[in-house]
Amino acid sequence: MRKEIYDTFLAIVTAVLYLTFVNNAQADYQSTVLDDNPLLYFRFEDADMNDGAPVADLGSVGRGGIYIAADTTPMVPTIGTPGTGQAAYMPQQTTINEAGNCVDIWDRDGDFSLQDVTYEAWIKIAQGDLVDRYSRIFQYNGDYLRESGPEIMMHSSTEMPPEGAYGVAGGDMTTYGFAAPTDDGNWHHIVVTYNSTGSGVLKELYVDGVSVGTASAPNNLSYDFDRITIGAHGHRWWIFCELLGAIDEFAIYEGVLSTDRVIVHYNAGADSDGDGILEYIDNCPDVYNPDQTDSDGDNIGDVCECKTANLDGANPVNFGDFAILSEDWWDTGPGDTNRDDIVDFIDLLQVVEHWLEECGQP
Repeated sequence: MRKEIYDTFLAIVTAVLYLTFVNNAQADYQSTVLDDNPLLYFRFEDADMNDGAPVADLGSVGRGGIYIAADTTPMVPTIGTPGTGQAAYMPQQTTINEAGNCVDIWDRDGDFSLQDVTYEAWIKIAQGDLVDRYSRIFQYNGDYLRESGPEIMMHSSTEMPPEGAYGVAGGDMTTYGFAAPTDDGNWHHIVVTYNSTGSGVLKELYVDGVSVGTASAPNNLSYDFDRITIGAHGHRWWIFCELLGAIDEFAIYEGVLSTDRVIVHYNAGADSDGDGILEYIDNCPDVYNPDQTDSDGDNIGDVCECKTANLDGANPVNFGDFAILSEDWWDTGPGDTNRDDIVDFIDLLQVVEHWLEECGQP
């Protein structure tokens, strides 16, 4: 009877801690972004993504935006990243001349018409889904020539090889290619910075926290249109070159984010083991486990239960691991096996459960 009461109590405690962890994980990325005071910040957590519905904006300007949804293949929410929330999935339109899927922002006061500016987003595009030769991630301008204002697109393999190459507009058009395509069905972190040089602009593209190239453009950024479009080319009533995929965590910053800050943002939502689960919500961040199976509900996945208890990396789990746990007690550190920011009895139970087992190292 005592064991049943203990097991029930432990299950309740671990469930509460897990939910707290997940909520904190989602908040961690948000707080990272907000630390850099974005002018505009869309998380795409809105319950209503129907045509004309507003997009919640956490940015300092509070401009907001509206969802533009196609009639035959409307925009729908999907599982988002970073965090446990949702993203906007934008199917391509199926009818010629039909208004496509995108998000429309009216910059009526010129709040985003800047020469030093940073754009950021997470995107997920499946291989083979670059159905348009110039699939837009975002665009500021209605200029068909595309070179004058801030813009980033992905090229298809048929029209602009290599497949998945990025085109970055602003002063001119620069194309960045990759040995490994990023239209691979995984989430990728995209940042573009524009740094005014007086007579032109220096553009830099980051993908997954790494700078993949810079380019000096001979002209300043031009803002001859008052709308930003996410996920397509054009504006509210004239849309094409759509992005077939998901987009999340879109932000605009005044000024140029430093390389260090870009890395911080990426690490806040990274997936180091490549299992499709971002690191700070992955219950085995260093072990591939896309199913996230966690039989005992302690926020440590089954495939790394034992390894997580091996704090010093030496077999078996013994007093060496207990010493690490003791050093970090009621604090943070390597002894925090379930990553809830405090070393406590839950972490102690993890070590006790695998006492004297040969566990290897996570």
